[in-house]
Amino acid sequence: MNELSCHRVALAVALAGFSASSVSGCGSSGDDGSSSGSGGSAGAVATGGAGGGSAGGGAVGGSAGAPGTGGATSAGGAGGLGGSPGTGGAPGTGGAPGTGGSAGGSNCPDCIGQEITWEFNGGFRAFDEKYTVSPCRTFSVEHTPLGTPGAMPITCSQDLPRCAGSEVSLEDLVAAVSHPDVQSGLARAPILFGADPRAFDGAVLVVSQGASVIEIGIPCSVNDMNCVAIPPGVTALRTVLNDLVVEQTMRSPCADVLP
Repeated sequence: MNELSCHRVALAVALAGFSASSVSGCGSSGDDGSSSGSGGSAGAVATGGAGGGSAGGGAVGGSAGAPGTGGATSAGGAGGLGGSPGTGGAPGTGGAPGTGGSAGGSNCPDCIGQEITWEFNGGFRAFDEKYTVSPCRTFSVEHTPLGTPGAMPITCSQDLPRCAGSEVSLEDLVAAVSHPDVQSGLARAPILFGADPRAFDGAVLVVSQGASVIEIGIPCSVNDMNCVAIPPGVTALRTVLNDLVVEQTMRSPCADVLP
């Protein structure tokens, strides 16, 4: 047999569970296999008696060739192995992260919708500062020195980042204002959450949106039955507003003009 047929037979025998040593060698040793085949033919020529036995030996050699045909079928199976690279198509699912990309900032708000202002009222302070975020996302500060008659306010404006990240963003502010606790307070405005510390030189945070005003004081004492407890959403709003002021007044251009 030629070299290709020899390898197919070897593969068929191996897949059938037989030892590869039961097949004559391939490659350059194929010539030896050919001469063995000739030996089988010589056995077939002998007739009768012991020669018949030799012929039988030749027959055995012939039946050994039969697996070679089976080997051709197995070679077809080997083509199936070639199909296995199709599993390489699986990395196509790697395209899925593209959907992760769609989860970017497309849902971040462009505008706050309605202007919001806040400032502290009461206490001993060297200045008044009023903060505003107006449509769409412009943060403004009006800084007015106290104790200096005729002093002109210092103002600055800059845009907030739209999407949540390392800084307080418009998205964070909109989420805080939209909290049910805050919306309930605005609907009940004017209202004071917590106790009012202005009687002893404390300050409250005054938050306005449109005509609605809420004030946020200090936590209620256990014995103050008239005090309206500060709900979690309102506490969260105060935190967002305070953090926003700290961050934005340290950024240019506001950082360049504010004392």
